[in-house]
Amino acid sequence: MKGKGLRLICLGAIISAVIAAGCFLLTGCKKDDGLKGADVSVPSESNTYHTREEAVAAGGGWYETMIEDFDSNTLPEKWNYSPHGLRNTEYWCDQTVYFEDGCLVVDAYKSDSHKCDVCPSSGEFTGGIETRYMDGEESVQTFSQAFGYYEVRCKLPRAQGMWAAFWLQSVNQGKIGNEGEDGTEIDVFESAFINKNPAMVGHALLYDGYADYGKVTDFRKVTDSDLYDGFHTYGLKWTPNEYIFYVDGKATWRTDFGGVSKVPEFLRLTCEIRHGYGPHGVKLKEFDSTEENPAKFYVDYVKVYQNTEYEASIKSDSDYKEIIPEGGK
Repeated sequence: MKGKGLRLICLGAIISAVIAAGCFLLTGCKKDDGLKGADVSVPSESNTYHTREEAVAAGGGWYETMIEDFDSNTLPEKWNYSPHGLRNTEYWCDQTVYFEDGCLVVDAYKSDSHKCDVCPSSGEFTGGIETRYMDGEESVQTFSQAFGYYEVRCKLPRAQGMWAAFWLQSVNQGKIGNEGEDGTEIDVFESAFINKNPAMVGHALLYDGYADYGKVTDFRKVTDSDLYDGFHTYGLKWTPNEYIFYVDGKATWRTDFGGVSKVPEFLRLTCEIRHGYGPHGVKLKEFDSTEENPAKFYVDYVKVYQNTEYEASIKSDSDYKEIIPEGGK
């Protein structure tokens, strides 16, 4: 993927990171996890079917829509490299994504001898994968879903000045009006807290774009483990009425911020490098990858399920028209 157009596609995501970095200033860091009385159950072997047909025949319930363990050492059919080019101060490059020890790896590094048709030879490089690709200015989704349960098992990078994330995004997210129903960026997790508290995780929601009309909320949770030590799971149950987030199988946050997105969204697994502030207003140290604190983001699997009870509530991007407030901002 090449060209100026793709760099422009990244602009919204750049602004997203800036907004996310200061989101606690806009909304406050939520202290109430909202979990009282919540149904925090998730798909399991005992209550999940392989196909929708099996679920319907059994009277309804959970069924698999994507089970990817990244064991084939090739990028799976539904996944694509994140748009190639300059993002903020770093370049996103396909070469930073590879396979190692039965996992997909997203790496981050500095180099003075980088060889690529798009990137310069010197700079900072990282990247990611996602279930869409760019065809010129058009975003083509190779896998997208509204509602369901999403889970990744991964090992976070320990390097300074960067973070990894698992997030969902809608091509409609920048459309103004309709609150978050016509598309919300859903950050299942962002790993920005290695210096503040390595047991802390961040979740966030953003809608109505990333500029004047953007709305955002975030939540931080101190978990039971050092999340930078070994592999951990991060999950999202997205229903027509709410979002529930999970770490290592335990619910961490429940919210209906923005009225809950009703449109299909694609998946992203990425790393980002920043100088200054990262997501959740966290001050980052200078980017530095060492043998003791590597910048590698290991992804063991991604699992996605749908529930037959949610399907009737799914809407399409075309169901929503842009509604800009009279007089603008």
